[in-house]
Amino acid sequence: MEAVVTQYAQDALVEEYIDGREICVALLGNGELEVFPSVEIELGETGIYTWEAKYQAAASRPKVCPAEIGSGLATLVQDISVASFRACQCRDYARVDVRIDRAGQPFVLEINPLPGLNIHSTFATAAMTAGHSYSSLINQILHVAHLRCFGIGIPRPCWTS
Repeated sequence: MEAVVTQYAQDALVEEYIDGREICVALLGNGELEVFPSVEIELGETGIYTWEAKYQAAASRPKVCPAEIGSGLATLVQDISVASFRACQCRDYARVDVRIDRAGQPFVLEINPLPGLNIHSTFATAAMTAGHSYSSLINQILHVAHLRCFGIGIPRPCWTS
């Protein structure tokens, strides 16, 4: 930490590592939110979802959707995710990453107001598990944003499945 503070001449943020399972919750909307099924990231031996695991196909880790957690914990994680979305004043869509410690206690790691949207992303995986096609997900995000900005949705005939 001293080397970071010295090298960059600024404060450093130090956080406690939470050993456990990583669950991602994708949210869509502005008023009533659509909460997609949660996705568990297989962390492997490192316990960290690294850049390489996220973006290099050879190193990508499997995703389990819906995450295999009890219904009570699933509801709690969803409620925490919705509360985080609202507290951070997110708009249109976001992904909340939660770590469940060994005692079953959830901790919000981060909220990502602009999560990746490639077809293999966690957000797309959750949406497709909920029954969206990839193109309908993208169109729905555009519809929600258009409705927020202009007070009307995008006319349905331009939507594709």
